[in-house]
Amino acid sequence: MTDTLIRRLEEATEGSRELDARIGAEIRYFSDKAEDWMRGWQGPIAPYHEKPGHIACWHTDGRMSVWWSVPCYTTSIDAALTLVPEGWDDVQLFIKKNGCKARLKRRRGALLVAPMESERPDRLVATPAVALVIAALRARGIDMEG
Repeated sequence: MTDTLIRRLEEATEGSRELDARIGAEIRYFSDKAEDWMRGWQGPIAPYHEKPGHIACWHTDGRMSVWWSVPCYTTSIDAALTLVPEGWDDVQLFIKKNGCKARLKRRRGALLVAPMESERPDRLVATPAVALVIAALRARGIDMEG
């Protein structure tokens, strides 16, 4: 799923609640209001397709237990920033006529550029929020190699 998620983000022409739900499921997002049993849930969490922008706990028999909304990661820079892991204290967004990219840096000099490794314009993505989401997911260790 990770491989497909990063690829879909790179190919997206705009943010979407469907992508937000996939991101929320990948990082196992729980709201601050989630009950304790939910935070300890070890079972699958996946997009709840009947409600765009929502994810749900799923039992092994395929039954959905409970569902909740995820932030608008792909359309809000503020929401995308919540995905940046601790220690990546330098966040840079580059907005060009033909697309966007994001760069994250750690204090100790590690550098992560996403989604592109060079200045090739074909590696830019559609929006600043999507570029930031990709960089943050890669900083979390979620990458195309999965």
